[in-house]
Amino acid sequence: MNEAWPVQAVRRLKMALAAAWFALAPAIGSITALAGDSTSAATAVWTNYNTAVLAYAQKDYAAALQRWQDLSLQPLPGRLRRQVWFQLGNAEFRLGEPLEATAPEQAAESWRRSCEDYRVVLTAGPRDADARHNLALVEQRLARLVHRLGMESFRAATNKPLDTEINLLRASTENLNEAVTLAPADRDLRADRDRADQALRARLLERARQAERRGDDSARQTQDWAERHAEEQYRASLEDLGDARRQPANKPSPRPPDSLPKPDALDQTVTQAEQRVNQKLADLLTRIGQREQKEAREQAGPNPEQALDHYETALDRFQAAQQAEPDHEAARRGEREVRAEMEQLHVGEGRETLKQGREELAQEKPQAAASLTTALGHFQAALELNENNLATQAGAEEARRLLPAALALAGQDEMRAGDHAERNSASDAMLRYQQAETDFQQALGLKPGQPQAAQGLREVEPKLARMRDRLAREADSMARQNQRNHQRPETLSSLLGQVNERERTPQLERQRQAARKFTDARRNYPDW
Repeated sequence: MNEAWPVQAVRRLKMALAAAWFALAPAIGSITALAGDSTSAATAVWTNYNTAVLAYAQKDYAAALQRWQDLSLQPLPGRLRRQVWFQLGNAEFRLGEPLEATAPEQAAESWRRSCEDYRVVLTAGPRDADARHNLALVEQRLARLVHRLGMESFRAATNKPLDTEINLLRASTENLNEAVTLAPADRDLRADRDRADQALRARLLERARQAERRGDDSARQTQDWAERHAEEQYRASLEDLGDARRQPANKPSPRPPDSLPKPDALDQTVTQAEQRVNQKLADLLTRIGQREQKEAREQAGPNPEQALDHYETALDRFQAAQQAEPDHEAARRGEREVRAEMEQLHVGEGRETLKQGREELAQEKPQAAASLTTALGHFQAALELNENNLATQAGAEEARRLLPAALALAGQDEMRAGDHAERNSASDAMLRYQQAETDFQQALGLKPGQPQAAQGLREVEPKLARMRDRLAREADSMARQNQRNHQRPETLSSLLGQVNERERTPQLERQRQAARKFTDARRNYPDW
């Protein structure tokens, strides 16, 4: 194979193009004038191409590459497009050659780009013999180069700390995998790749064993921090074991069927270690889940909200344990128990707050909206756990039915509070009106045409417009005053920001925020 091909392949083309260019140069101006803008553009394209050819002939590969790259971004005739991408491959190869000895990583990157350029040509013309020949040549050179880099990393890994050794062996196998992919028929490359891969897997297995031992030491303790550390170590061990398991990506393609890796002692050791660590992780997570479940049961009476937090944590732990060990019976049983206990707690809390909301609504108290929102959240959470509970479905339906009237009542209360606030603070009044608007809109979303909500929305919208106009005037007046005093101008947003947090979050809204915990946190419940 002639390794001088990238130069030889274009020498005749360059000489011919250069001669044609200098012969036609005197006539280009008149041709352009007659042909118009399109001819002028075409001439400019060929001028740039030929200038790049001359730069290449003078071994100014960087200048040639830049011009061809610029051309590759433009619409070109098919024949010229092929030439541009072919020449890009040649230039990238030549730029990488002097770096092969002193900066091999840079040379490899340049040659990778060269290969991609030739592949662009072959995509458009699969029978292009010149591009196929050059691609094979550059792939051969690149395979030798990345093989060299891989073996350098392999030798450098000797007598290094374990983490450093693994990083070097990982870099080695990546380079050697690339070499084998580029030259799949080279048995020496494959043998070196397999040797580095085997060494990497063995060191990953050793690091996994160390993490497992650290996890065992921490798992013997019952403190939260020790259990967290044990979980981290077991997961780190499993990550290394997963990397140590033979992956399809480590096999070159194509590869003869009789050369595929066969199970060996290391494969069996890795498999056994994964099973062992997964069992330990599942046991640990189940133990944590059982403790959280016990704490939830103790809190269910005096503090149901805190109990639900413990149940959620227990459920997460039991489910994670089953991900590690799908047949873990204690984790399965724990999940079933927690789901049933959570459902029961949600239903009980839902019924209680539904009763409270029903009574508040009958007394026309604006707090009914928060109570009914809480009730609906509990019922929806229970349905997430058991969608077939008919009593829970009925409770959710009743909460939805009562909510529009409660929201309209809450909106009217907010609107009255806004009317009262107008005398002292336009920004506070506007925030009250905005909350009223939200309440009315939510009520109409649940029950289109709800009379009180529709009437409230008609009343609050002009109030909001009036407050926005008033605040804009106040901001403009303050800006002029600050300008006279050489202070930073105030804006509408900054005026609103001056309202303290308690004024901006009225008592009723704070109740709603607490109530929405069950609809916003941890689960995505169905929309109202």
